[in-house]
Amino acid sequence: MKHFWKITGAVLSLGILSTMAALPASAMTEDQTDTVYLCDEGGWLTDSEFDEIMEDLEETAAETGMYIGVWIGSEPMGESQTIAFCDDTYDECFGINTDGVFLYLDMSGEADLFDYISTSGKGQFYYTNSSEYDRISEIFSDMNPYLGRGEEDVPMAVYKFCFDLKYYAEKGAPSDTYYTYDSGTGTYLIMEDGVVQEVNKLPEEYTALASWGMIILVSMLLGLAAGCIAFFTIKHSYRFKSPGSMQHHLEQGNVHYSNRADRFLRQYRTRTKIESSSGGGGGGGGSSHHSSGGGSHGGGGNHR
Repeated sequence: MKHFWKITGAVLSLGILSTMAALPASAMTEDQTDTVYLCDEGGWLTDSEFDEIMEDLEETAAETGMYIGVWIGSEPMGESQTIAFCDDTYDECFGINTDGVFLYLDMSGEADLFDYISTSGKGQFYYTNSSEYDRISEIFSDMNPYLGRGEEDVPMAVYKFCFDLKYYAEKGAPSDTYYTYDSGTGTYLIMEDGVVQEVNKLPEEYTALASWGMIILVSMLLGLAAGCIAFFTIKHSYRFKSPGSMQHHLEQGNVHYSNRADRFLRQYRTRTKIESSSGGGGGGGGSSHHSSGGGSHGGGGNHR
């Protein structure tokens, strides 16, 4: 009987050890409040670091009025799958077309790491992705010094992320006529009186050419044209007036002429800077797309 129990105990111990070996080295840790969500997929953070980041996120959410999600990922997904994951996870946590952002930090160890920020609602206007106002890239530029491969300081990177969220939310949208365009649906997002709206066509003030910059430029061109007209009018008035001939005062044969050529060397040039903006609007256009659940999202990625 003793021999039986020894064998049984050995088998049970072996089973427990095998089960423990099959478990991941570190379990996923996540927490969510009414305004923030944090997931540490690979156990990169200590308990104190996790709590510290949660405090930073909650403080930032309160100051900006934004929902904020952060996912520290360990599994390789690729660029397109990461974008879809961020959009869909944000919608699941905070709802469709609410105001907020979702940050994904790629800690998978792949050769090409891809971080991403998904924006929703007012987040698309505070954290812009247009070529003229690329605040998403600026945020990643501030975070990247703390995301060196093998030397990642995730708490500090997230702290910088939160700092920039508060900074740009305080500044507001970069222009009263800033908008985003979704090429998939052909619709625009605009924000008027603090409310984000989806429209099929931009209002006239977004596409009007008579901006202050254009008015100044037109005024300068008109002034230049008036000056040119005055110059050539005066020149033309003297064209047919010639001074009295000196031939009457000189003796023929006592004057020697030399060949001379007068050259008009001065050239006038005008250069006009051509401003370009995505979509042709006066406020500069960003890009957006829709998640699988139908929510509108902007954002941008960071390869490192």
